[in-house]
Amino acid sequence: MSVGYEINDIEQDIKNDQPDLFERRESLSSERVQSDGLKKQIRQALLDEPPELLGLSAV
Repeated sequence: MSVGYEINDIEQDIKNDQPDLFERRESLSSERVQSDGLKKQIRQALLDEPPELLGLSAV
């Protein structure tokens, strides 16, 4: 029996015994992906703005 197979068995047991915990984990993972995407958009928007508009002096 491989480790990957055992992990899949454990995850399936959790889904069967406490599905709300597993759904919450998936929800948090989705929120993290959305947050990372938003961070990238904000970072790019800041890089695209002239430093003067951000209250920074040009170097």
